[in-house]
Amino acid sequence: MPSFSHYKLNLLNMLSSITGASSVSNRQTKFHVSAMSVKKNTLKNYEGMVLLRPDVEDSIKQVQMDKLRTLVARDEGSSFEVTERGLQNNMYNIKGYPDAYQVQLDISCMPATIKELEKVMANPEIGEEEVFLRSTFFRLNR
Repeated sequence: MPSFSHYKLNLLNMLSSITGASSVSNRQTKFHVSAMSVKKNTLKNYEGMVLLRPDVEDSIKQVQMDKLRTLVARDEGSSFEVTERGLQNNMYNIKGYPDAYQVQLDISCMPATIKELEKVMANPEIGEEEVFLRSTFFRLNR
């Protein structure tokens, strides 16, 4: 008569063949779920900090923030909140600037949108001056 662990292993092998899991073991019951964890196309919450050059005019800063806002709206983002922290001293020179204009962004959007935002901020368009010194985004678990 087969043991309980034999039935358990057969069950796990059957589940792994259905779900496409990567490994099943007899001694330690490992069950890595790869296909079962469904990637949902839901909006995620992000918080970002953007450092802008201190010598750029306010109108240009506003145009750049509007450009980011339209990018988030185009990709079906639900919120784009801007908190201006003003001119702050940097711990070290960033691209030759001892201080930077800091802007905090709270965004609800798809993960691909964040990658697109980072790409837009890293590569200014031809004929456009570089406004963004640095940026970083963190996913919030809310």
